[in-house]
Amino acid sequence: MKALEECIPLDPLHNPANIIGIKACQELMPGVPMVAVFDTAFHMTMPPKAYRYAIPTKYYTEDHLRRYGFHGTSHRFVSKRCIELMGGVENAHRVIVCHLGNGSSLSAVKDGKCQDTSMGLSPLAGVPMGTRAGDIDTCVAQFIMNKYNMSADDCLTMLNKKSGVLALSDGISSDFRDLDAAAEKGNEAAQLALDKFAYEVRKYIGAYAAALGGVDCIVFTAGVGENSGSMRASICDGLEYLGVKLDPEKNKLRGEEVVISTSDSKVTVWVIPTNEELMIAQDTAALEIAEGEDYCTLVTCTPYGINTHRLLVRGRRVETPDQYKHLRVTAEALKIEPIIVAPIMALPMLLILLIGMLLSTRKPKKTRGEEHEKH
Repeated sequence: MKALEECIPLDPLHNPANIIGIKACQELMPGVPMVAVFDTAFHMTMPPKAYRYAIPTKYYTEDHLRRYGFHGTSHRFVSKRCIELMGGVENAHRVIVCHLGNGSSLSAVKDGKCQDTSMGLSPLAGVPMGTRAGDIDTCVAQFIMNKYNMSADDCLTMLNKKSGVLALSDGISSDFRDLDAAAEKGNEAAQLALDKFAYEVRKYIGAYAAALGGVDCIVFTAGVGENSGSMRASICDGLEYLGVKLDPEKNKLRGEEVVISTSDSKVTVWVIPTNEELMIAQDTAALEIAEGEDYCTLVTCTPYGINTHRLLVRGRRVETPDQYKHLRVTAEALKIEPIIVAPIMALPMLLILLIGMLLSTRKPKKTRGEEHEKH
């Protein structure tokens, strides 16, 4: 709970509500273990070049400002399922997952591990969504705030709840089904919203193909990704240079686990319905106490002492073979209590300070010439 509370500044909208829910469950079900499955966890394998922002380091080391990403439970389930369906990671070495809905994000997955994702510190980053603006020049926000005397919070509310395809369609709807219907009737604003969304998703796919050094599979999931054949077609229109070929008939299918690319497509294009609830249940089940087995957490950190990755490992205790019983394992590093370190560090500093004071108070010897001039 303490860790959740410490993360409130990074997620003021969700964490307080989640903590209230956990506390309520603890009161109703005392003694029952509570498990938190973080939507950002899958993205913690991103390398620094992907998650660091090009801002002064102190904002990272002191405030932990970095790309975290969201929809991680969905991205993990879908990429894992894609690898299974392809017969192993050797056939799905590089996967791009497109979680497209009212909230949308993409991820670049290599060997089952996330390398990059479109959302950032908050869900506002990435492609335009139902009501979120997506990636935007921060000077746009500054201009609006200055001209319309808008506070930072009010500006963020506008970017989160009054932008995206809702704004591009001139307020028609944030629902892609309504936009499809309006576009079919010739509404130009609705068509622009659909075109902009497809264009931005296509750009991210191209960028992630470059980041991964190619792509083996593209997966569509979530509300729009699973059900809108027209949007999938619009996104893939222009990806022929990657070797993407859609099968028009298969692409008409909705909400099914199906390959929608042609047999000669160099990239396998999938529709895989997400199942975040199942992924959460499986993660929770993995924590179940197993007789004769132990869990330990391996933690890595940066030179600044910031934890970057946590790996939960389950191990089974076994008898030590006779040939190894004489060996003694010692820690490579010892933890020394601050109360011991402080005097050790302070003593040399005090000694240096004392010597400096003595040298500064000593009177310099006068030379013979100085004595002669005096007399």
